[in-house]
Amino acid sequence: MITTIQFVCPRTVSAGELVMDPNTGAWGYAKTHYAGGQIGTFSAGAGYVVTVPGNVSAGSDLWCRNGVITSAPSAPDETPCASVVSVMSQADGETTALVRLY
Repeated sequence: MITTIQFVCPRTVSAGELVMDPNTGAWGYAKTHYAGGQIGTFSAGAGYVVTVPGNVSAGSDLWCRNGVITSAPSAPDETPCASVVSVMSQADGETTALVRLY
């Protein structure tokens, strides 16, 4: 289920950008453009369809890089931002999946 959360933006964000609340670790998509320090409203929860590079499966963790969900961390200690609920399709080295944000 997709829910709405609010938190203070850690930096300027664009509409649709995936951002983490630095206080709680919750992830959400920005509903509009917000300046750093402004209270923003974000969509969170489960029910997002994304396409990521690589072949992932249900239960796989996903990471966020520059506001985009990816299938591999950029550093060994990087915290995942989402998990795959179900795979919808796989082709040409990409996976389209239903995901749940952490």
